[in-house]
Amino acid sequence: MRFSDEVVEELKRVGVAVESVRALSIHGASAERRPSIILVITDMVRQFRFVKRGLSLLILADEESVLRDASNEEFGGIIAHSFLLPYNPIINERLLKDLERRYKRLVIVESLQNLILEHKLASTRLIIKPEYFLYDKLRRLTAIYPPSRRFVREMFRGSRDDVNRVLEGFLNTVKELVEQGILEEKHGGYSPTDRFVHEILSRKTIYDRFSGELERLLKLYLTASFSSPLDAIKSISLDLDILIPMRVPDPSKMLYMETSIGPQPLATSKGIRDFIHEAYGVRPVDVRLRKVGGVFNSTYFASFRVDGREERIFVKKYLNWTDFKWVAAWLWAIGVKNFSVLASSRMSNEIYFINKLSELGFNTAEILHINWPKKMIFQRYIDGVDGLKALKNAGEPRMLDEVSYRMGKI
Repeated sequence: MRFSDEVVEELKRVGVAVESVRALSIHGASAERRPSIILVITDMVRQFRFVKRGLSLLILADEESVLRDASNEEFGGIIAHSFLLPYNPIINERLLKDLERRYKRLVIVESLQNLILEHKLASTRLIIKPEYFLYDKLRRLTAIYPPSRRFVREMFRGSRDDVNRVLEGFLNTVKELVEQGILEEKHGGYSPTDRFVHEILSRKTIYDRFSGELERLLKLYLTASFSSPLDAIKSISLDLDILIPMRVPDPSKMLYMETSIGPQPLATSKGIRDFIHEAYGVRPVDVRLRKVGGVFNSTYFASFRVDGREERIFVKKYLNWTDFKWVAAWLWAIGVKNFSVLASSRMSNEIYFINKLSELGFNTAEILHINWPKKMIFQRYIDGVDGLKALKNAGEPRMLDEVSYRMGKI
């Protein structure tokens, strides 16, 4: 193992013997004279120690501490965050690659859990680009921990190759999660599997999500010897590179929802006429739109002509019922115990079951578009008779049997 004179000199300066170094890497933008993080894994330090070198940072840590931080952010990620930057392994590349893989797996699984808790069962229809995991983590990190901004900003200021090197590690880890049954490849992206979604929903809540994020935030600041984010800002002085908020690419633009006409951006917020204009080329003024009722949701019927034939779309807008406390009690009293007053939960359940029934061979109304921000589902309209009305109007027992049989067959 050969060390450059510069590395040997730096190790001597901080009191680290060359023979005690288990691994060494340099993290940060590839251009020269850019601030960097030098990670030294050594037996001469218990836990870790930070040494500032101008705009750069030297992290001295023992192997166990780095492993714990990479595996579960035991120290708030203060060490493991280095693997969100491009890096050059100088000593013990095998150990460093293992630490990178562990940490990126943790980041991906954490992001998946958050997406599942937000989108519930509908998350099985999400299509996630690998870039989402990096941008989601960097956006949260730079928002809560300003000292990280300098290194992240320099990475985006550099060549695209710097970001691609980090993304390569995420893509490799994503492929491992596919092999483990946590993700599945779909439409050029990745979706959480049914098994993983049900596993997370059965043991996690939104409270778990926010309490976990708060715990990591506290660990991060305590590890960095700050008692609060305000103290961190005070120690920064007038360093504009840290004080100015970061503009990380929007991770929501890396999310899509699967529909019968192909994947569509999840963040889009099209109205009924706008969607029809974009999907069918019909002018908004040529769309006939009427409200058709709905107790728990607002429902609309849209009709228009394409190449001389009539097309019809059914649109459902889900409403929150949190302001009507009596609704939940009334629903429980009549036996509808699993009804959610939250629009997002009801819409998520419907997206999941419409697709699941379709996969099982049932004739369901195809989902054409999902406006997640406004909680709207656009479906292809299917002619038919209201089931309850058909049963009520059956009259004779023989007719009732015939209607019941046909409904069961459908």
